[in-house]
Amino acid sequence: MGEVSAISWTDATWNPWYGCHKVSPGCAYCYMDRWAERSGRDPEKVTPAKEPTFYAPLRWKAPRVIFTCSLSDFFIGEADPWRSEAWAVINQTPRHTYLILTKRPERIRECLPSRFKEPWPWPNVRLGISAENRYWLDRRMPELLKIPAAEYFVSAEPLLSGLDFSRWLGLVSNKWGTRAK
Repeated sequence: MGEVSAISWTDATWNPWYGCHKVSPGCAYCYMDRWAERSGRDPEKVTPAKEPTFYAPLRWKAPRVIFTCSLSDFFIGEADPWRSEAWAVINQTPRHTYLILTKRPERIRECLPSRFKEPWPWPNVRLGISAENRYWLDRRMPELLKIPAAEYFVSAEPLLSGLDFSRWLGLVSNKWGTRAK
């Protein structure tokens, strides 16, 4: 699944698990619900993907930008039993760039990989938040910036009202995502 994507800002999607729970107003417009309905799945039930999908990035030889967990949230609690193995796939494929988007940035620190030799942050992982309005941007951005990352990003989708990034500009000092002191 997702070996090629029609999304303009990514080459592929990878869903090591499916299902999610609504946590904010933007969730009302989530395409995962429509996908779950078409595929006969319960959108609230978080389940791991079958092995061919779970390990798909290992088979992709050419470097790709991969939108990770487009049908769930990488940091959702129910995925805790499988996340370590997903980190292993990411760790074994440094040729790919993984875009990990979340509405749960408060869980990132406790879910970071710990069993690998490479120190965090990994250069092939980009951490991002979804923010549908200023309220959620101002709550999620500070949590995101507590975690070192190769790069940060924000998905303003669905955009329910205007966003003001002015207070966040300047906190990130270089392309590697280190915060200004």
